[in-house]
Amino acid sequence: LLVEGLWSLLGSSTGRNLRRLHLPNTTLNAEVLEPLRQSKGLESLESLDLSFNAIEDEGLHVLVDNDSLSNLRTMKFRRCGVSVEGILAVLETPLHESLRELDLGENVIRRAGWSELVPKLAKMHLRSLSVDGTHINDASLLELGERVRSLEALRFLPGDVSLQGILDVCFLGPWSEPVRRTLRRHPFEHLSRDALRKLLRLAPWATLSARSTKSQWLDGAAFAAATH
Repeated sequence: LLVEGLWSLLGSSTGRNLRRLHLPNTTLNAEVLEPLRQSKGLESLESLDLSFNAIEDEGLHVLVDNDSLSNLRTMKFRRCGVSVEGILAVLETPLHESLRELDLGENVIRRAGWSELVPKLAKMHLRSLSVDGTHINDASLLELGERVRSLEALRFLPGDVSLQGILDVCFLGPWSEPVRRTLRRHPFEHLSRDALRKLLRLAPWATLSARSTKSQWLDGAAFAAATH
């Protein structure tokens, strides 16, 4: 009943003025999304969040078949069971021009998939990209840094890449400053104590954050003192 009411709303004059549609963890799947394929008048929608729903690639195809979803600036499908095939279907639509924030987190992509995605992402104007939990590796992370020049924020899990991979992006990449800004608010509980010491010793900024055993935020100086 709730979903039927939602689709009715989207088809109404009120729905045509809707700017944000956030439906995370609402048991949506491709079948439930099917009416969205025919929904019109969604040109005002700027933000769509379907995270933590099992929409899979089929659900993404439902979305890209709707031409009126062409002005989205934010799209999130974290842990939706999608693959490279479904993500590419999104990036090959006019959305590659409008999107500024994309959350791919916790969908398994791996290195082979990233080799297909990075060239597409490089042609976009993304400002924020989340790839944590996608099994990205050092080479793919650095390639993102070298080719996706518009990014201002990147979210990844330090546990997905090596310490050297993090340092390459932080200090060697052409976009080091945006990554440094992101890392200032990134939990580093996935790195060993020795790796954290090395990172903090090499980091030229003083506000690098890490999470303590009590899940409290510490700045770089405090954490370095705590780990000595």
